[in-house]
Amino acid sequence: MVLHEAGLDGHVVVKRSQVHYRTPVTGPLRAVCERPSATARAEFLADLQRHRKARMELNAIVEGTDGKPAVEFTGTFVALL
Repeated sequence: MVLHEAGLDGHVVVKRSQVHYRTPVTGPLRAVCERPSATARAEFLADLQRHRKARMELNAIVEGTDGKPAVEFTGTFVALL
């Protein structure tokens, strides 16, 4: 999304990921990813323009039926121009 908002076209790969399964998800899935701060996005774009690659860590949760996190995901993503 950060690349798209900046009008850039590149490739994104997962460098590292970790998943914690807390409870089973038995209904429709709804994943929510925390939006990186404005500072993190600016640093990411500066690195990308300077080095033609940059990385960013993102966190997401899949909500369970009770609204609490059923699955927690953390991933480091690398973008390449």
